[in-house]
Amino acid sequence: MDIIISPEKKKTEEKYFTHQNCQLTVKPFKSNISGLTLFLQNANGHGRQIPLSDTEVGVTENVTDFGYFWFEYSSCDKEYKVSVTVD
Repeated sequence: MDIIISPEKKKTEEKYFTHQNCQLTVKPFKSNISGLTLFLQNANGHGRQIPLSDTEVGVTENVTDFGYFWFEYSSCDKEYKVSVTVD
């Protein structure tokens, strides 16, 4: 799935998933985004924050305990399309 990061906002929409025992992968991309953080959360409000200081390095996280995710960021110079897989 593609997630849009827009300079007009500071947060992406929340994306839900129902897989169990799965991995979330953020594919590497070139960007000029400040303060990019991946947020994971479950229905009980338990969450985790993963800072993404270098977007040119892919990130894979076990998301078995979570049900949705989103990105937050301080600023960016243009719109970015971030490719994320959950499987």
